[in-house]
Amino acid sequence: MRDACAAGILIHDLKILLAKRSASRSFYPNVWDLPGGHLEAGESPEAALVRELKEELGIVATAFESLGTFQALSPEGYGSYKYHVYLVTRWRGTVANRQLEEHSEIRWVTFEDIGNLDLADPQYAQLFQHALQRFKKAMKCNFVISSVISRRT
Repeated sequence: MRDACAAGILIHDLKILLAKRSASRSFYPNVWDLPGGHLEAGESPEAALVRELKEELGIVATAFESLGTFQALSPEGYGSYKYHVYLVTRWRGTVANRQLEEHSEIRWVTFEDIGNLDLADPQYAQLFQHALQRFKKAMKCNFVISSVISRRT
């Protein structure tokens, strides 16, 4: 399904992982974007997310939740696309840029510095703040669950 994409928001140490699309890319060149990509025929958005993160970053997403599905803001430039965006809260492996032809750089960015970057979509700043709130809530729940389990053992 070439008109749909899946992307992951990864947060670590209160920084978000962004990937700078290579200048040679025909689709949103030279801007900061989320790791992810197009769904293949018959592939679910969740399966595409896991596959894309493994291909692009060398990690396996083990826990994630949907943040929603969004439409492209400027379909006249690149066509009409649906973006399935997920908050990835756990993964296995070490994050690395494994597709240099697709991303010239990956970087953990503080939420304060996001405004200084040329983002692929102007909606990202608001989406990232929403993701940060969901992340903090998920981490708080994980802490409470861990504390309860520790007291029982």
